[in-house]
Amino acid sequence: KLVPKEFNVGKAFNYVKSTIIPKIDFDNFFGVKGIEVTRAEADDIIMILISRMKHKNNVNIGTDHDYIQVLDNARKFDLVGKEVSAERISSKITKDEIHTPQNYLKVKCIMWDKSDGMPSIRKGVGPKTAYKMFKNTELLKEALIDPMAAKRYQSNIDLIDCQNVPKDIQREII
Repeated sequence: KLVPKEFNVGKAFNYVKSTIIPKIDFDNFFGVKGIEVTRAEADDIIMILISRMKHKNNVNIGTDHDYIQVLDNARKFDLVGKEVSAERISSKITKDEIHTPQNYLKVKCIMWDKSDGMPSIRKGVGPKTAYKMFKNTELLKEALIDPMAAKRYQSNIDLIDCQNVPKDIQREII
């Protein structure tokens, strides 16, 4: 194991943020500007910045597939350097559907996403069931009769869709 069980990630993160990062001159040393917006996650900041760019020469490197939303303004690469397309990401769960960011996000909001801390709308809903609900809106409507499922679904939409980042936070980012 790389990280022992007793390792406290929260304490480590706070130490790095409060002690190490302030000592690094990112702008002069790396030529990188740092942005910190208290109530925003890093992916929200990145997606808002990319979506506002006037040119198409943006590159995003990372594992978060939520960036599929801004692929019209950026190229995305995974951590091994392989280019990631909307079709490549969405084909994993939307099968024969037209592979668009919107379709991918709809299915993702029905099923879980551990990386975003999103629960599925109800127990037992994984990629296959989520895809069936996406294809058959009656199944989805039936599932959303349960108030908890409806709440989770809306919460997932609010969490994932970069257009749902509150306007005051968007202004702070830009």
